[in-house]
Amino acid sequence: MARKNIVASSKKTTQEEQVEEPASTSVVEETIVDTQNEEQQEDEMEIQLNQMQELAGYFLEIAKKLDKEVKNMKKQVIAKNKRLAKLESKSKKSKKRSGENVLAKPQPIYTEVFQQFIEKNHSNLTDKNGDIIMSELSYNDEGRLMVSRSDCLKLVNAYVRMNNLQYPDQKKRIKMDSTMKRLFPDLAEKKDKKGKVIEEENCYYHSLMQGISPHLKAPESS
Repeated sequence: MARKNIVASSKKTTQEEQVEEPASTSVVEETIVDTQNEEQQEDEMEIQLNQMQELAGYFLEIAKKLDKEVKNMKKQVIAKNKRLAKLESKSKKSKKRSGENVLAKPQPIYTEVFQQFIEKNHSNLTDKNGDIIMSELSYNDEGRLMVSRSDCLKLVNAYVRMNNLQYPDQKKRIKMDSTMKRLFPDLAEKKDKKGKVIEEENCYYHSLMQGISPHLKAPESS
């Protein structure tokens, strides 16, 4: 009886071992699967990292190219601005020279009153350094006196200075005498028939060239 129990017990143990063995194999298989999944994930992560590194290198290369292009554009803009500044400077100098040439070019005096003024006073009128402004007079084929705008202005300024025609309290304003009134009637004081002043004298240094211009303008033919 006891031997039967022992045999039965032994069989039972063998059966239990046989039943438990499949469970142990399943765990191993699951571990292998998990390991494979982890390796696959690591491979995928490594691939992603490599792709990100490639993208980073690509963007870095683009950034370098853009930086280079920006620097080149800045250089081009600076060079263009320099060229424009030079052209503007040349243009200003050209205009200045052109203006100076116009002022220095002898022109005919068309009014008798201004021609007589210059012929009478030129030998006595000097600049601020004491040099005679016009030592000689020249005439064109029509017999008109030839004087540049610049010299006309210098002669009138010298006349004002030598005859003390400045207002003491207004250095830029000119006190017109009979000669100045004949030369520049539009700038002189105006009165009505009763002798009342209706327009004050308006002669200043800055308005002299405006007053000289009509003397250098040819009369319109009728």
